[in-house]
Amino acid sequence: MQKSWIETPILVCRGLCFLALAGMVGSDQDPSIAVFSWCLSLSAYPLLLWLVQAWDGSVRSSADSVFLLDTVLITLTLLLFPLPAFSAWAVMLVMAFLSMLCVRPDTGASRVIRMLLVLVMVHNVTPLWLRLTHIGLTESLGFVLLSLMLLMTARLVIGVSQRRSQVHKQVRAAETQAVACLDRARAYLPSQALISEVFDPQPTRLPVVICFTDLVNSTRLGDALNDELFTALLMDYITRIGQIAVVHQSLLDKFTGDGAMIVFGTDPSADLGFEASQCANMALAMRSMMADLQADWQTRLEGNPLDQRIGIHAGVCAVGSIGCSVRQDYTVLGRSVHVAARLEQFARPGEILVSGDFAGLLNSSYRLCARTPLMISGLKTPLRASALMA
Repeated sequence: MQKSWIETPILVCRGLCFLALAGMVGSDQDPSIAVFSWCLSLSAYPLLLWLVQAWDGSVRSSADSVFLLDTVLITLTLLLFPLPAFSAWAVMLVMAFLSMLCVRPDTGASRVIRMLLVLVMVHNVTPLWLRLTHIGLTESLGFVLLSLMLLMTARLVIGVSQRRSQVHKQVRAAETQAVACLDRARAYLPSQALISEVFDPQPTRLPVVICFTDLVNSTRLGDALNDELFTALLMDYITRIGQIAVVHQSLLDKFTGDGAMIVFGTDPSADLGFEASQCANMALAMRSMMADLQADWQTRLEGNPLDQRIGIHAGVCAVGSIGCSVRQDYTVLGRSVHVAARLEQFARPGEILVSGDFAGLLNSSYRLCARTPLMISGLKTPLRASALMA
């Protein structure tokens, strides 16, 4: 049906209408096989149509043809088996009301339905007039008033139905647009947790793993290459490291122009040992990726070296929404972020330099090579550091 919210009541009303019509025909006509067969057909018709609809859902979308067939059957019934005036007009008014409620007025089926109903009404004008003159002026006025009230009620119901349908379509369109906007915004979010129902924007201090990565001597590369080529190189590099970060289920906090800041363990229930292993695997995958990037860009770099460096540290940070009321970032803040950034700056080209705090979270399957302790501003003692080899 055109309006699914009234579908069941309409089917029930149609069935009752045809049952009533079959009863009126059977009680008003002389008994015969033709009358009995016609009444049986009228009674079974809505049930058969309902069974077909239940078996094949495509009937739901053909309300025009269904109500056109209804009108044809009622027209043939009233022409072949004349009924008392009030009974005939009651059947016609009910069918007019149902068809107006469910069939769009701008269709060919609607025009045919109106033509058939007008034909039957004209055919029954004389019996109705005779009936009205027979029952008297007061009863006639009452019948006319009742008919007008029914027509006004039908118009009101139809108006409400149309308005409700319009509102429903507007709501569906708004929901579709909102989902499309959210889908476009997903790529700009550092974590899909930001759009979950349980997301808490308040900053919380959590133990996390922070990783910084960038290209070595990117400024010198930018001077040596033209702008378009250098921009293409940066886009290729950050695309590859971004894909690797996503595969390892990290929080891709931000791109830093020629690198990225990546965080593990922002979920309060996370196992930091597992998160550290994920970060180590990601860094090793980025080192393998770098060999592919160097091979792909070798002929376009004009002999300039291309490499990266990575720094990783584990520590407690404030995790949550940081910013003002009109612009916020979901990020991590704290001294540990500064330490991770300094580790990345101390790393040699191609090296993955990690702190002792991070190394302590890894199991024995990873191979580390100790480096000279680093003096980092803000730390009272030198920072133990190691190179992650494999």
